[in-house]
Amino acid sequence: MFQKEKVHPHHFYRRRQSTRVSLLALFFCLLPALIFAAPLKINNDSQYTNSTAVTLNLSLQDIPNGNNVSQMSFSNNNASWTTPESYNSTKSWNLSPQGNVTGNGKVNIGDAMFIAQYLAGKRQFTPEQLALADVNQNNKIDIGDSMFIAQYLARIRPSLPLVSGEAQRTVYVKFKDKAGNWSNVYSDTIMLVPLPPTTTFSKDEGSNWRNTSLTFALTSVDSSGAGVDKIYYSIDGSSPSILYTGPVTFSKEGIYDVKFYAVDKLGQAEPIKSALKYDYIIIDKTPPQKGSIKINNGSQHTNSRSVVLDLSAEDSLTGMSEMQNSNENANWDNPKDYRSGPRDYDTQRNWSLTLGDGVKTVYVRFKDRVGNWSNPVSATIILDTTPPQITSLNVANGSTLYENDEAIISPQISDLSFLEYQFNIDGVIKQAWSEKNNYKWVPASPGRHNIKVEAKDISGQDNKWMDVYVFRKPIEPL
Repeated sequence: MFQKEKVHPHHFYRRRQSTRVSLLALFFCLLPALIFAAPLKINNDSQYTNSTAVTLNLSLQDIPNGNNVSQMSFSNNNASWTTPESYNSTKSWNLSPQGNVTGNGKVNIGDAMFIAQYLAGKRQFTPEQLALADVNQNNKIDIGDSMFIAQYLARIRPSLPLVSGEAQRTVYVKFKDKAGNWSNVYSDTIMLVPLPPTTTFSKDEGSNWRNTSLTFALTSVDSSGAGVDKIYYSIDGSSPSILYTGPVTFSKEGIYDVKFYAVDKLGQAEPIKSALKYDYIIIDKTPPQKGSIKINNGSQHTNSRSVVLDLSAEDSLTGMSEMQNSNENANWDNPKDYRSGPRDYDTQRNWSLTLGDGVKTVYVRFKDRVGNWSNPVSATIILDTTPPQITSLNVANGSTLYENDEAIISPQISDLSFLEYQFNIDGVIKQAWSEKNNYKWVPASPGRHNIKVEAKDISGQDNKWMDVYVFRKPIEPL
């Protein structure tokens, strides 16, 4: 950056005074242009342009012998001229991308002035640069500082190549009449403030979230005329640092946050951009995991075909999307949507078992948001819609029963469901409802006894009773 010189106060005053004189001289130089139509204007006399492509506006009104002009020729440096061409009032033209006022490729006092004045009005300096360039110690770059910078560039570094594209451009024109006489050279200037490159992101057709590979490309256009130098990108949301050399393909699973920017050959960089402003690129090739199903919260039996399924699954990348159920692991029902948001889905749904009592199996499979279906998982339950029926009652296997003998009371029953039993003798409950399906009885007295057995399941209950005769034990002979 620029190095400060020690400036004596009297010298600084003279510099300010010289500036006022220069501005007066500049005013009187521009006065004719305010009165007369200029032979050449760039972009209709615009002061600034951000592109090297401009339009030259031409007028013969104040050209001596202008009515006889037949051809014209142009130059960016007043040295190399174009081939003469027929006169026209407009001309498409490309400014020199290497900016200097004199067209010699070096920085002189005029070039430096334009650069310094532009910097003072348009650029923010770093603290270090500001400390070097702030002559007036007011924490900003003003016109006085610009004067100092310009003089420094011109005097100390007169052969400094101009690497920034920010400078004045001059276009020259001369006219030739029908007799072959050339006019004086006329010129106009414009400040070229080139814009940085503009880079666009494009990808192949399809969603940003997918279960297949995705390819993207970056295309950059530069309006400065210098051309695009490099394009950088990143895939994890960090500051772009990977040099772009051609289309990029994502085939590995993951979440990608693409950012990018381009730099032109003048060193101008565009702001960092995101490929997708409100989204990411996600490659998800793995179906949902940890799928599970429960029927009626894990019950083993039901007496109704209408059941409730409890469902769960996980997908770590794109989240859950849909699920399907089936009673046969085929003929799947229409997909049922989940709620929006990964893992925030409807975990229950009503379902109908197939007809007929027996063991029933229900299957489920899950789909994530890019179309990956999981393998089916299943659960079983016993459907029992028929109440139990006690077909027979057995006491002591039909043998003669004597008092104080041990007898086993057991009902014969056919049922699919979980059963409970209750045993009643002579109107007294001897064994309350339990899973135990028999009762050990020791009659204490002879005579007729009434035995009642009850059985129940989720579908209902049944009972059966019978009279049992207990005999007195015979007395054994002595």
